[in-house]
Amino acid sequence: MSDLDAPEAIDALLRRAFENSAVPTLSASFERRVARHVARGELTPGGRGIVVAYAAVALAMSIWTMRSVSIDWSLIAAAILLPVAVTAATLRRRIFG
Repeated sequence: MSDLDAPEAIDALLRRAFENSAVPTLSASFERRVARHVARGELTPGGRGIVVAYAAVALAMSIWTMRSVSIDWSLIAAAILLPVAVTAATLRRRIFG
């Protein structure tokens, strides 16, 4: 068997092995339950505090890590602050329409 035939052989073997297996399905209420849990997008004040603390620690660690890189500080600031600005703009648009 050559290297070119190996993927086709494995594919054929797997098809034969699983041809009599039942296809898994989800219950009819699964999508409703997922939508209900996802729709609860509000964070509690404690949850917001945790996210803000995480972001502050991540920002501090990014700055500390990037300080030893020998590139211009403006590029470092852009690399760190651009994702923060994009996230803030996206959240503001979502919240205020």
